[in-house]
Amino acid sequence: LFTAMTLEDISTSGLCPTTTPVLPPSPPLSPPPAVPPLQLQARPYCGANKIVLDFVQASTPLNNLGALGPTPNAPFISSNSFLSSSDVARTGIYFSGIGKDIVAGSESGAADEQAFDLYIVNKTRYTPSKTDLNGKRSGKGDFGVINMLSSTSTVLEFIFVDPIAGERHTTRSSYAIWFLDMDSSDSNMLKEAIEVCNLMAYQTSLELYGVASFVLVTALEGPGCFKFVSDSDGGKGNNPSFASDVFVPLEDMDRAVRDNVLPNAVSLSFFSGTNGFELTLAVEQLDSSSDQGRNFLFTAMTLEEVLLSNLC
Repeated sequence: LFTAMTLEDISTSGLCPTTTPVLPPSPPLSPPPAVPPLQLQARPYCGANKIVLDFVQASTPLNNLGALGPTPNAPFISSNSFLSSSDVARTGIYFSGIGKDIVAGSESGAADEQAFDLYIVNKTRYTPSKTDLNGKRSGKGDFGVINMLSSTSTVLEFIFVDPIAGERHTTRSSYAIWFLDMDSSDSNMLKEAIEVCNLMAYQTSLELYGVASFVLVTALEGPGCFKFVSDSDGGKGNNPSFASDVFVPLEDMDRAVRDNVLPNAVSLSFFSGTNGFELTLAVEQLDSSSDQGRNFLFTAMTLEEVLLSNLC
């Protein structure tokens, strides 16, 4: 059986309403996921317990990242209880006497301080431009330096070392490592980049002070994984003289530091109960044929700077 409507059927059927039907309202859009999904304002130096590092007081008896020099120092390796007995490569940078792990005492008791060293070793191929720039920044300033050649990357492990026990030191509170001078060259075609996972928090100048940052942040797959990339051409005008120039209240900061140095800084915070961390440093070459080197400057707060900075 088959049929169809006549003209009269169509006009009387009521199948063609003369008014537009009212549709139910669409459900509200879900808010976008928070990026980054971590504690942006968590500042590990604000609690009673603190991890502090002093690059001025530290020495670098071993400076041989990737076995490329300039200071191999075999006698130091033999005498160092950690390097001589652990399974890590002996080709890294060793900062001796750099750190203190401070646990506050009771009202009547003194704080418990444990000293530790820092050892940095590459876990993938490391290609520098000038290895003599590695270690402490030219013997001055409160920075560590790792020099990288353009269009290269390397995975580095930062290891905290108990120099007495000759083993890894497990931190008793969270801690922060700062990278300064995150800038570019060649009209922003040669960019410094950092990738890291398992972060507790991070802060650029925007999160720290509300000052616009020149560091781009991208969330990556994995727990606390982020990429930080420079987005501003640098020069001598934005090179920090001392990290302590940044570790002061904003109102006391020099105008040139606030405008040119601070926006190129990022603070990476890690959880307590760890004995170090890994990250990837890279110099990304977008459209340049020059073989340049870039220096990654890293540091941390001393106890005096923590108290002075007024960041808590």
